[in-house]
Amino acid sequence: MKGVAWMAMAFAAGLAAAELAGPQCGRVMTDCGCVQTYWDMTSSWRSRQQKTLHLAIPPEEIARAAVEYEIAVAPFDPSAKRRRISDPSYPWGNWQVHVNGRLVFEGPAGPHVTKGWHQIEIPVSALKAGDNRIEIGWAKASARCGYVYFACDLTEDAAKIAKRQERLAKHPEGRRIRLVVEFRSPASP
Repeated sequence: MKGVAWMAMAFAAGLAAAELAGPQCGRVMTDCGCVQTYWDMTSSWRSRQQKTLHLAIPPEEIARAAVEYEIAVAPFDPSAKRRRISDPSYPWGNWQVHVNGRLVFEGPAGPHVTKGWHQIEIPVSALKAGDNRIEIGWAKASARCGYVYFACDLTEDAAKIAKRQERLAKHPEGRRIRLVVEFRSPASP
């Protein structure tokens, strides 16, 4: 999905479809992509990050899809008392993505919890027109779960609160969890 990521960034940056060399792509998102961020933590299968995104087109018009999210800082493993684990081969438990209650991905967490942007390709069949609920986090049977810090927008109001050292209220629309979609070309079946 690397090509899709680049195309989606170009689409989100406002380039016209005619300017793109390749399939047309786009992002479904409610965060505003602020430069400054804060984080919201996931530490067990009970605290998965959740977001509902509205898909305004029928899934039949989508060729490929991925869930995209940003991890704000490197995760922490409380059992090893190690801070800022940046190694993607670290022996974490399993990571999961659910879309509309359906498990669409499960695998070793290491490459999916390091600081930065991540994409996990999902089956288009998991999507529906209208609201789509996405859940990302640890698998229930994971033996080693750490603290994973998802990026959230730090809006002007939230920045003022942070300067006063008050706890930021979680704002589900500000979580950096998105859908990246590649549209079918008109000639594709």
